[in-house]
Amino acid sequence: MKMSLIMLFFAAFQLQAATGYAQKTNVPIRLFNMTVESVLNQIEKNSEFVFLYNNKSVNINRLVSIDNKSDIPEMLRDLFAGTEVKYTIVDNQIILSESKLNIVQNNEIQLKGVVIDSKGEPLIGVTVQIEGMTTGTITGIDGDFSIKVQKGNTLIISYIGYTTQKIKVSDSRSLSVTMIEDTKVL
Repeated sequence: MKMSLIMLFFAAFQLQAATGYAQKTNVPIRLFNMTVESVLNQIEKNSEFVFLYNNKSVNINRLVSIDNKSDIPEMLRDLFAGTEVKYTIVDNQIILSESKLNIVQNNEIQLKGVVIDSKGEPLIGVTVQIEGMTTGTITGIDGDFSIKVQKGNTLIISYIGYTTQKIKVSDSRSLSVTMIEDTKVL
């Protein structure tokens, strides 16, 4: 029974802590035609928060006007409304990131294919790689492969003794590649 009361006490304490510093902290800010960077610096100066972000993900030079006396989450919603920036509050750190990841994943397709030689025999161990990336795979015992790619990527298909092929990925989700022997190597 005592242990249950102790656990209940800690659970209630954690629930109260969940409301958090961010919801309780009001940082009155009145800035007009200032950069996002200036607003973030002002919040850091007037609170215990620290912002973490990548300059490539967050346009800190965008001009904004803010007249806000509300809590930090509401202020951030107003500040980044209409942009792809999302925020995550962890203790006294606010992490700003780009939410375009979902868009990128929607363009990604699972491409399946088979690689054969000029006689129609499957080729085992053919390298299938996305051009300009380290992402790739090799063909299995039936000459088959599967790889996640973005539409518009180029696949480089190579095998010893055969001419390397480059194939641009389209809307198709399946691919059949016939490798041509490289007579120069032979």
